[in-house]
Amino acid sequence: MSMSICVYVSHVLYILLPMVRFVHTADWQLGQCRDYLDEDAQTRLNESRIEAISAIGSLAVEESCSFVVVCGDVFEHNQVNRRVLSRALSAMKEARDVVFYLLPGNHDPLNASSIYYSPDFQSRPDNVYLLDSADPVEIEPGVELIGAPWPNKEPTSDLVTDACSYLSDDALDNGRVRIVVGHGGTDTLAMGRVGSKTISTTSLESLIGQGRIHYVALGDRHSTTSVGNTGRIWYSGSPEPTDFRETDPGNVLIVDVDEQIVEVTPKPVGRWSFVEEARVLTSGEDVDLLGEWLTAISDKKRAIVQLDLSGQVSVKQKARLDEILASYCDEFAHLTEKSDWTSLVLIPDNMDEQEVGLSGYALATWNELKAEALSSNPEKARIAKESLAIMYRIAKH
Repeated sequence: MSMSICVYVSHVLYILLPMVRFVHTADWQLGQCRDYLDEDAQTRLNESRIEAISAIGSLAVEESCSFVVVCGDVFEHNQVNRRVLSRALSAMKEARDVVFYLLPGNHDPLNASSIYYSPDFQSRPDNVYLLDSADPVEIEPGVELIGAPWPNKEPTSDLVTDACSYLSDDALDNGRVRIVVGHGGTDTLAMGRVGSKTISTTSLESLIGQGRIHYVALGDRHSTTSVGNTGRIWYSGSPEPTDFRETDPGNVLIVDVDEQIVEVTPKPVGRWSFVEEARVLTSGEDVDLLGEWLTAISDKKRAIVQLDLSGQVSVKQKARLDEILASYCDEFAHLTEKSDWTSLVLIPDNMDEQEVGLSGYALATWNELKAEALSSNPEKARIAKESLAIMYRIAKH
């Protein structure tokens, strides 16, 4: 009789256990500087990353999430200036109804010079918590976080699996929901680059299958990505994109999880964009269409654009292309062409020479540059193409 009562009570406790809802984010990389951005654009990028913290806090409140896990690389490195740290902590403090759990990653490891040991961080707001060990943290009744912080930049083992190896059977016996917070690459996405520190997907899926852990929140991959087959291992991606290669950046994840169910919903928060565009130019119309494409890009001051141009154009068309790119240069955060200048071939035609109407020394220089524009030396060809376009513009004006 007593045994049946015990089973009944256990079942009731399970039914009453609420589903956990939280925000999963990572790779804020606050304080990151890009050498290709000018001072104004870099300032805008810094501001946007702080604003992303506020947006995450607001989203957590709107979605009824009681906490946020930040899965490593909160800061670009351990020597970011005090203003970056101060503004980040202030943004988290403003979200007073939300608790932020920060995990040290490979960019900001928990070594002797760690930013997390600085006096400024030590005096952090009450709603900012550091996951500085693998000890389970009970954040609310029946819910535990298991952190796997990086102790240095070159760990010698799989930190996430190591953190889970200390777990007891409490999750099985007492109906606990366990959320693992880690950082690093997984073997299933490593493309053959597996090392001792690579996270074992098989090990995590085994722990999930046993009911010892229920969700693995990862950082390091800047694109939102599900790992494995359980639907319980995810990279959130970075809240702001950081590179052209990223497939789905700019998101955070709203996670609903209990012992039986998991639901992961990406939510966009990023405002910046990295845009790559390949175009083959063979006519003046192609050049104008490229200009129309640039015009259509929204929020140019937060767009980083890289053009991969190929084909062949006349001097007139090259001059028009240069005018278009120059007119947009200050509108975009950054606008650049790929460095392979030999892909876009400049072929001066008779119409070019007729329009510029050169003679004497100027005509001789023009013809010399025409020959150099076809040089097998990429740098020599680039300079010649630019010079021809400049001569064309000067002659036409």
